[in-house]
Amino acid sequence: MGRASPLQPVQHGADIWRGDLYGCGVHCTARRKGMIHMRCAAVMIATALATGLAGCGHTDRLASVPVAQLERATVLGIPKARFYVDQPRQILAEARQAFDREVAYNRSIERSMPSAKYLALSGGGDDGAFGAGLLVGWTERGDRPSFKLVTGISTGALIAPFAFLGPEYDGALTAVYTGIDQKDILEKRPLLAALTDDAMSDTTPLYRLISRYLDDKMIAQIAREYDRGRLLLIATTNLDAGRPVIWNIGAIARSGHPKSQELIRILLASASIPGAFPPVMFDVEVNGSPHQELHVDGDLQKPCCEQRAGGLGVLGRRVRRRGRGLGSGREWLRAGVRLTPPRLEPSTRPAASC
Repeated sequence: MGRASPLQPVQHGADIWRGDLYGCGVHCTARRKGMIHMRCAAVMIATALATGLAGCGHTDRLASVPVAQLERATVLGIPKARFYVDQPRQILAEARQAFDREVAYNRSIERSMPSAKYLALSGGGDDGAFGAGLLVGWTERGDRPSFKLVTGISTGALIAPFAFLGPEYDGALTAVYTGIDQKDILEKRPLLAALTDDAMSDTTPLYRLISRYLDDKMIAQIAREYDRGRLLLIATTNLDAGRPVIWNIGAIARSGHPKSQELIRILLASASIPGAFPPVMFDVEVNGSPHQELHVDGDLQKPCCEQRAGGLGVLGRRVRRRGRGLGSGREWLRAGVRLTPPRLEPSTRPAASC
């Protein structure tokens, strides 16, 4: 199959946007076996390194959550703030409630239910700039949709809030990816930090950068869209438990909790490459007892990506049945987006990439 035209929907059991816009090669998985094996080896090494470094760099931390109580741990006391990817009942319950909120909102403004489109923004390091360019170019072309669900992982987590809130934030998104350099992301540490610290760099500059944009206004807008039935989900990896976590950003924003800017730390954690960037510590409680968790790059574990893509399909099928009952006439787009340099041809395989 030749190169797809810009933003051309390609049918393979689910609608997947694929194409090349402004030099952005957008494809859904397709890796050579050698590359996959190299990635697996790299993940294993990074995990071992990060675990050792985390132990050295956080000796004064509270106890981690016991394995048997992982699913009882809460953050800021906010219900539905996060899920583990292997908790389909909780995820589907949130999807049903989101659908009900969407129905109520559209009835309140006397509007029929719009078609639903999903956008999944995956990792890729510096290639995140291609994702930013894709979204801004899509706006300029004039047919960028509003997404019912946006998910972000790794560098995709940094793009996701801007993508979720739409073209109003294109200027900020452009500035984040074109108006910065390395000093705005990290401060290098001495080489000895590989043995004595939790990472080879300090990401305080990245924290400040995220804080500059993810302000009270942006959090309020995310909360507003959550009330209208839209979802923004960010993935991290719980380093203590070795389990991928899905953070329900809209629910946290909607809570009105005075520490809701904890969202900044979630984005930072999702983009924290083990060994290179420090893990991010979160205070949690289990039955009133305080604990702490270390979280890192949401793209650390390949199964997280696979389960996330599968979860979109399950969520879509379940809520779609409800939509049919209401005569909503929905279209379903599952966008598993991978952003890579333009020299790579788009894949013809339908899965989401990692």
